[in-house]
Amino acid sequence: MTTPRVRYFAYSSNMLTDRLRERVPSATAIGIGQLAGHSLRWDKRSERDGSGKCDAEATGRQDDVVWGVVFELDPEEKPALDKAEGLGAGYMEKTVHVLTEAGPVAAVMYYATDKDPSL
Repeated sequence: MTTPRVRYFAYSSNMLTDRLRERVPSATAIGIGQLAGHSLRWDKRSERDGSGKCDAEATGRQDDVVWGVVFELDPEEKPALDKAEGLGAGYMEKTVHVLTEAGPVAAVMYYATDKDPSL
């Protein structure tokens, strides 16, 4: 039996297919999606240059929406994406329900845990 592909909700620079495929070559876009109850923030300080990095922050307000791309990727490549996205080192992951043209889908996304509201 084949292991199901991982669905990943990408926002910000990871919406660029070529950029994402540098990390996970199997990534295939399956649709544009809307994540309700979230808003983009740049309140995660980069350790490299001190700039603000993007986060899709939960707001609890359904009229707040983050647009992104839903990708499918091979499960063997997910650890490489976890590392690139800083899982466990300033970012965590959660499963979210994203509205696409084909209907709602469940996908994983990364969100910032170490935030700096002064950014």
